[in-house]
Amino acid sequence: MEKVLEQILVELKGLKDGQARMETEISGIKTNIAYMKEDINGLKVEVAGMKEDINGLKAEVAGMKEDINGLKAEVAGMKEDINGLKVEVAYMKEDIDELKVEVAGMKEDINNIKLEITEIKAEITEIKADTKATRQQTAELIEFRTETTQNISEIKDTLKFLLHKEIETEKEIFALKQIKSK
Repeated sequence: MEKVLEQILVELKGLKDGQARMETEISGIKTNIAYMKEDINGLKVEVAGMKEDINGLKAEVAGMKEDINGLKAEVAGMKEDINGLKVEVAYMKEDIDELKVEVAGMKEDINNIKLEITEIKAEITEIKADTKATRQQTAELIEFRTETTQNISEIKDTLKFLLHKEIETEKEIFALKQIKSK
């Protein structure tokens, strides 16, 4: 019995030692559980932060979607503007073609005007030559007139003298006739 007691005591001690080890292990497990709870709490905080981040990102995505819709509307407006500009460019091309035709006509008119100017210059040269000849003739005619005027003046003087002499001669003839008749 003693042996049995001893054996029971040894088993009891073994059980106590096992219990102490288990308590140590349980204490370690409890510590691990406490750390895990802290980790879980930290993860919960992180998850809450992530949820906030996700909500912020969702708000950003919603804002981006609005921006994209706004950009789509702007692009549609730009496409309309581009189509309008294409139409304006087409009209401008037509205007340019018309202007090219007008410029070609103007060039032709300018060439015709240059030709007319050349002809007018030739006519002016002829007129200058004619004018020079006319001036020369006018100068000669003025000289002739001056000479003629002087000649006529001399002839008048001579005629006056002859008339005067004729009157005197007639007076003398009259006086002689009167003397002869007396």
